[in-house]
Amino acid sequence: MYLHLLQKPEHKIAFMRLARLLAGADGFVARNERSYLHAFMDELGMPEESEPAVGDPADLGTWLRGVQDEHVKRVFLAELMLLVLADGNMGEKEQQILEEVKRVFGCSDEVFERFRNWAQRMDQLRTEGVKLILDPER
Repeated sequence: MYLHLLQKPEHKIAFMRLARLLAGADGFVARNERSYLHAFMDELGMPEESEPAVGDPADLGTWLRGVQDEHVKRVFLAELMLLVLADGNMGEKEQQILEEVKRVFGCSDEVFERFRNWAQRMDQLRTEGVKLILDPER
């Protein structure tokens, strides 16, 4: 959705590492999460074979060290919130990873919650769209 705003290769790689870490945080990658990951790679213009390895979650601060631009940080937060909610809920490990991203980015609780609320509303709209397609009379 907003990944086209990421121009630097290091931002793209950091984002994809983080996205893959989040998608697999609960022990498996749901079909919706896989769809998001493929869409992310496509939007970033990264071929599937160049998908960066996840690495150690403890390195999260290192991956994100090069992300200084506030707009880039907000792109990360928006897209990651959508990914986390793609399977319908935010698990404990996913929450922990996002809390670390929040800390590293210096994001306030208020802004973080605004991104979470926005992503939840987007998910509700997506569900509403499916319902309209399946039965517009309901």
